[in-house]
Amino acid sequence: MQLVSTIHRAYQIAASEVSEKVEGISHTQAMVLMAIAENPGTSQTKIVEVTGVDRSTLADVVRRLLVRRLVARKRTKEDARAYAVTLTDAGAEKVAEIKKAAKFIDAKLRAVVRNIEKVEIVLPEAAE
Repeated sequence: MQLVSTIHRAYQIAASEVSEKVEGISHTQAMVLMAIAENPGTSQTKIVEVTGVDRSTLADVVRRLLVRRLVARKRTKEDARAYAVTLTDAGAEKVAEIKKAAKFIDAKLRAVVRNIEKVEIVLPEAAE
């Protein structure tokens, strides 16, 4: 249970620190912006795969980022139902802020998980 508690605590710290260090951005929005920065012009389906954010949450996050003009989207040529999402200049600036904050956040998270010396995962035996 220590591992689960530590992972949960690390998530809480990351979410809180992003909100404190990057004005107006939630942890989920930061993850989505970073995924778009690393995969420019990618589809929202790919962003779901990369981030693990569910489709409906992602649609809401992208809508909010569109309103704030941090991202732009257009229909893809391959599939008229799909959107290709890219960063705007303002979005690229926000990603730079996130990356700067990430260095501090990473150090803080490493301190949290440093206390776990060894994690042993025991899988149940396969049914015969």
